[in-house]
Amino acid sequence: MSTLSNLFRSLLFFVAISFAFSCSQEGTSFKRVSLVPVDCVDPLVGSLSLGQKPLPAVVQLPHALLSISPMKADFRSNYIEGLPLVSFAALGDTQLYFCPLLSMAGADFTPFYTYDNEEVTPYSYKVYLDKEQVYCSFSLQERSGIYHLNFKESVSQERLFQFRSSSEIAFYQLDSLNRVYATYPLKGKGSLYLYLESNLPFEAASSVGEKILLVKAPSGCEELVIRYGISLIDHEQAQKNLQREIPSYEYNVVSKAARNAWSTALGRIKLEGGTLEEQSIFYTALYRSLTAPVCISEYGRYYCSMDDSVYDDEGTPFYTNDRTSESFRSLHPLKTLLFPEIEQQILNSYIRMAQRSNNKELPTYPSFGGDIASAIDRNRMLEIFTDAYSKGLTDIDIQTIYQVANNYMNSGKADAYDRWCYQKIATFSGRAIKEEGNKHIPVMAHPSISLIYQLEPYNIREIIESSKSVDTFEALLDERMTSVLLEPLTVHNMYGYYLYSFTDHPHKTQKIIRHVLKKNCRLDPAGFPTTVDGASWGASVVFSMLGFYPVTPGLGEYIIGSPMFTKAVLDQGGGRYFVLEAERASEKEKYVGPVILNEQPLRQLHFPHKSIAQGGSLKMKMYPKPLSD
Repeated sequence: MSTLSNLFRSLLFFVAISFAFSCSQEGTSFKRVSLVPVDCVDPLVGSLSLGQKPLPAVVQLPHALLSISPMKADFRSNYIEGLPLVSFAALGDTQLYFCPLLSMAGADFTPFYTYDNEEVTPYSYKVYLDKEQVYCSFSLQERSGIYHLNFKESVSQERLFQFRSSSEIAFYQLDSLNRVYATYPLKGKGSLYLYLESNLPFEAASSVGEKILLVKAPSGCEELVIRYGISLIDHEQAQKNLQREIPSYEYNVVSKAARNAWSTALGRIKLEGGTLEEQSIFYTALYRSLTAPVCISEYGRYYCSMDDSVYDDEGTPFYTNDRTSESFRSLHPLKTLLFPEIEQQILNSYIRMAQRSNNKELPTYPSFGGDIASAIDRNRMLEIFTDAYSKGLTDIDIQTIYQVANNYMNSGKADAYDRWCYQKIATFSGRAIKEEGNKHIPVMAHPSISLIYQLEPYNIREIIESSKSVDTFEALLDERMTSVLLEPLTVHNMYGYYLYSFTDHPHKTQKIIRHVLKKNCRLDPAGFPTTVDGASWGASVVFSMLGFYPVTPGLGEYIIGSPMFTKAVLDQGGGRYFVLEAERASEKEKYVGPVILNEQPLRQLHFPHKSIAQGGSLKMKMYPKPLSD
């Protein structure tokens, strides 16, 4: 009896030690315990990068105009520069922000804050400023935000608020009712407008030029709530946006509504199986994919930077902020699958941009102030439209797209992939293929390692034919993959890992995909590789973890990889569900066995989008070793 008692006490001690160790871990360990999608998300993943610009944590509602990011260099920084009001990452860091100061600080004082207890979620930002002894809590709606500032630890101290901008040509104003207005000229055309007010009126004001506005908080206040709206139209619209979205100063009401918005969006995919960390990585990637493009309609109106005008949206929301050189690969295919109504609205927004631009071309990187594409950005709008139309999103003006495609073919900017898409668009529209678009530029005359792995994925079957045999193609892939472990994982090379699915040994794809995801996707600040476009990167991870991938945008098909979850249910809207089941899926059992698509055997490891566009099922068994391919 004594032996059993000692054994039981030892067991309890082991459990207690294990629990204490798990609770002692820093960062996001508690998030790993939750299976609620919104609580699985860690915005700090990717916020630390050695030698490159990190991926900033973003507080934003899905596809919403307003977003903020903590104002520090990266995850390791011991200082923050202030409290952000607007952070448009596409335009570089934070545009408008404010700084709580103690009264002894001068008007032109530039603060750097030490801080504690920082917490970032998709819908909120909290931080404690050490010297100033103020607890700051932020949440938001689509075009408006709210800060709750708690001074209870230092009520007797006088408080100043310094409103600042990252631009030399931005300016602040204070009206007779002590309401703050800001105007921030955008890169290109147009401006960002801000309207801000507080629950207790500011007592005094001064300015240092127009870039900095200094106001004083009421003496002896324990709490102050600041709320504000933004607009791309004017200050009046910014005020209207605030009044519609945040009509009161109840911070908790706003925070709860923002959390619910994310819960609904992330809940479009429900998972079973996988580890808790894998589910957290998945939902963090899904959150990233929902931060772009951005809806800039403001209750029926929108600003169009293509011709610097304001329009009625006529019931169709208007979107922008899309780096098409990356987003065509996986971001737009994911929205077509999961949010087809939103993708349809995005496509129609780009058609309107083309109609209002001087050259009647689709923009490469549409953003708030216009096309901000750099020299390295290639326009992939034709690929985006071809992929969506081939998957059934046909409620667009295909004749306009055909005309735009003609213009692009004649511009001298088109490559072989563009021509391939142009030919498909001509077929969709029932129009002739012009001579320029009919030219065929073979992407590879002689197969080589580098050409097989190039950035134009439409010609995979052509490459195989040029290789003379599937075996030759596979041998070239084998040689190329010897260095794959040394390369950073990007949106552009992800598709290459799926090319073995076109050979007689698709298990090689399944092995490599699992390996690169494990290496490159972790639940820590350095857990995502540095990428220019966090939304596109997130979509690539979502597809790969689900177990299928749109290798060739425009072809309307998916290639099966290696599912990481035993079950995933995708809510496609309108009562349509796509259910993917991978029996026994785990880190060890990663190889795909027989596959059943919509209750019918699938002979090859690829399937058309049309087979799941109205819902469907994909079932497979997973094995620890490859079956006979």
